[in-house]
Amino acid sequence: MKLTKISFKNYKVLSDHEFLFDNGLRFIARPNEFGKSTIIEGILDVFSLSPQILVQKTTKGQGIPPVIKLNFLIEDHEYELKLSGLEKRPYFRGTDGIDLESPDSIKKFLEKKGYKHFRQVLEGLLVLRERDLSVAGNRGLREVFDKVLKSASIEGLERRIRDDFILQKCGLRQNPFGRMKQEVQEKLKNINQELLRLEREKEEFEKNKKRLEVVKEKLEKLKANQKKLSHQKEQLGYLQAYLEIEYLENKLQKLKEEEKTLTAKIKKIEAEKETIKKELEALGEKERKLISQLAQKNFINREIRLLKDKLKQLHQEFTKQQEYQKLKENLGPLANQNPEKLQDYLNEWRTFLKMASLSRGKIEILNAGNTILINGKEVSSRNIEFQGKVNLKYQDLELNIYPQVKLADLSKKITHLEKEFLTPENLLQTIQKLRKLKQLETSLEEELNLPPLKNKIEETQKEIENLKENQKKVVQQEKLAKEIRNQIKTLEQKRRNLEEKYLALKEELSAKKTEIKNLETKIKDYPRDFEEGLSLKTIKAYQGHSLKNISNLLNQVAQNLERTEAEIIKLDKEKDLYEDRVARKPDLARYEELLDEKKILERQLLRFKRLEAVLRTSADILARLKERINQAYLEKFENKVAEIFKEITEGRYISVRFNFPSLFFDREAFKRDWVAINQEGKAFPIDSLSDGTKVQLLLAARLALVELFFEHKAFFLLDEPLAYFDENRAKRTLNILNSLADSGWQIIIMSARPFET
Repeated sequence: MKLTKISFKNYKVLSDHEFLFDNGLRFIARPNEFGKSTIIEGILDVFSLSPQILVQKTTKGQGIPPVIKLNFLIEDHEYELKLSGLEKRPYFRGTDGIDLESPDSIKKFLEKKGYKHFRQVLEGLLVLRERDLSVAGNRGLREVFDKVLKSASIEGLERRIRDDFILQKCGLRQNPFGRMKQEVQEKLKNINQELLRLEREKEEFEKNKKRLEVVKEKLEKLKANQKKLSHQKEQLGYLQAYLEIEYLENKLQKLKEEEKTLTAKIKKIEAEKETIKKELEALGEKERKLISQLAQKNFINREIRLLKDKLKQLHQEFTKQQEYQKLKENLGPLANQNPEKLQDYLNEWRTFLKMASLSRGKIEILNAGNTILINGKEVSSRNIEFQGKVNLKYQDLELNIYPQVKLADLSKKITHLEKEFLTPENLLQTIQKLRKLKQLETSLEEELNLPPLKNKIEETQKEIENLKENQKKVVQQEKLAKEIRNQIKTLEQKRRNLEEKYLALKEELSAKKTEIKNLETKIKDYPRDFEEGLSLKTIKAYQGHSLKNISNLLNQVAQNLERTEAEIIKLDKEKDLYEDRVARKPDLARYEELLDEKKILERQLLRFKRLEAVLRTSADILARLKERINQAYLEKFENKVAEIFKEITEGRYISVRFNFPSLFFDREAFKRDWVAINQEGKAFPIDSLSDGTKVQLLLAARLALVELFFEHKAFFLLDEPLAYFDENRAKRTLNILNSLADSGWQIIIMSARPFET
C-alpha cells in the first residue's frame, strides 16, 4: 500500500490543502505551526472509518464539517477512501470497480489484500511520532507488539490449535462447551429458585392454617368480652344519671345559700361607700383653705434664687479682685511688659540652646606635607569631629571655624535675658503670669477696693437668711396640706376598691341567679329513663362511689369496649385474610416434578466438569506451543534490532539482548531485562542509557518490527524521528531508511528542518 495523495477541507489548521506523495523516501519539511502532525492525524482518522470523529475537528470559524480524501495504491490499482463529517458512512472506491460504504466491508477488503487490523497496525507500528519514542521509554513496547502480532501468522496457528483441542466432537462443534455449561447452570439455578419458592409456599400454608385457628379462638373470647362490657357500660350510664340528678339538686341548694350571702355583702359595701363620701367632703374643705395660704411660696423661692445669683456674682468679683492685686504685686515693674514680645524672646532663647547642643562640625584633611594643629594640639587623624568653635593652624595659616553662623548672632540677643531671668523656665513663668493679669483686666469692669465689696456680700447673705425663715413657715403649712392630700388619695382609692368590689359582687349575684334558673330548668327537664333500667344489683355493687369515680369508671369501660370492638374488626379482617390464604393450597405435584429435573441437570453438570478438566489440559498444551513460537520471534527481533542499532551508533553498541521469555513484557521487565552491549562487551540496561541513545534504540526496535512482522509493504510515517540525533547518527539513520525504501517501503518524514537524503 503506497500513498499518492491526500486532500483536506475544513480539518483543523488545514482548511483547504492537498498533498502529493512519491515512492521511496520523502521529506515534508515545514515550520512547526504548518500542521505536519495534523496530516498524520488525518490519515489515522480516515482509516478509523468513523465520520463522527471529524465533526469535533472542524476548522475554527467554519460552519461545514471536515472532508478528507485519501488516495493510495495496492498492487496495480488505485483506491480513494473518503471520510466526511456530513455523511454517516465512509466511501471507498477503486479502479478495479470496487465501491463500498460499510466500515465492515472495507475492513474485510483490506484483510483480503493482506492488511488485517490495518487501523491498529497503522497507529501502533507504521506511524511514529516523537512522543511515541519518549513514552515507550517508560511503558515499553507492549502495546506495539500486541498490535503487530495480531497480523502475524501465530494468530492463525493459535486459532487452528484451539479449534482442534477446545471444540470437541459429539455435537459440541455446533454448541460450544462454555455456552452449554452456562445454559445447564442457568436451568439448574431456575429450578432451585422455583423449588425454594414452592417450599416457602408449603411452609407458609402450614403457618397460615395454624394462625387461622388461633385467630378464631381469640375472636370468640373478644366477642364474649364485648357483650359483658356493653352491659356494664349501660348500667354505669344509668347509675351516672341517678347520681348526677342527686348532685344537681345539692348544687342548687348551695347556690341559693351563696345568693343570700352575696346580697348581705352588697348592702354592707353600700354603707361603707356613704361613710367615705362624707369624710372626703370634710378633707376637701381643709385642703382649699391651705392652698390659699401656700400661694406666697413661689414668690419667696424666686426672691431667694435671685439673691443667691447676686451673692455668687459678688463672690466671683471679690476672688478676681484678690487675684489681680496679688499678681500685680508679684510682677512689680514687669507688670507693664507685653507677654507676646517676651514669648518671642523665649523662643529665640530655646532656639539658641537647641542649636548650641546640636551644632557639630567635621574637618577632613585630604593632603598636608607638614604638621597641623587643632586647638593647639598636633593631630594624627585625617578626620576630626568638633562641637562649637575650633582653631586650626597649618604653616603660616590660622583659621577659626564655627559649625553655624546663626549661633554667634543669637548669643548676643540672649545675654541680657540671662542676666534678668537666669533660665528660660523663669521667663516662661513670667509670661504666664502676665497673660493671667491681662485676662483678669479684661474680665473686671473696674478696679474696686475690697472692703466695700465685702460689705455688699454680707448684706446680701442677711437678706437670704430672712427669706429662708419665712420659707420654713410655708413649708410647715405645705406638709400639712400634703398629709391631707394623702388622706384624700387613700380614701379615694378605698372608694374605688369598694366600687370595684361592689360591681363584681353585683355581677356575681346576677350570674348566680342565672345559674340557679338554668339548674332548676335542667333538673326539671332531665330524662328519667334510668329509673326503670337501673338494677338494684348495680346500686348495691357501687354503693359509696362518688359521681366522679363512676364517671371515670364509665370512661374506662367505654375505652375498653372501643378497643375490644376495634380489635374484633382487625381480627375479622385477619381471619378473612388467612381463610383466603388457606384456600390456596401449594402445587405439590409440581414440587416432585422439579426435584426429578434437578437430579438430571446435576448429573449433566458433573459430566461438564469432567470434560472441562480435559479442555484445560488442551489449553495448557496450546500455551506452551504459543510460548515456543513467541521465543522464535523474540530471537529474530533481537538480532534485527542489534543490526540496526549497531549501524546507527557506528559500532559503539554491537548487540542487544532481551532476557525475558516473551515479547509481551511489562514496564519493569522492559527496564530490567532489555540491555544494550557496547564494543567492549559491557551491558547497559535501557533505563541507564542517555535520552538520545534510548530513543535511537527504540527507533531501531520499531524499524525491526516493520521489517520482521509486516509482510505486505506499505507506507511508514515518521514525525520528527531524528529530534534527539546528532548529525552523524542522523545520516546513518537516513541511510537505513533509504534501504527500507529501496526494498519497497514508502517512507514519509515530517520535520521542521530539512535533511539531505
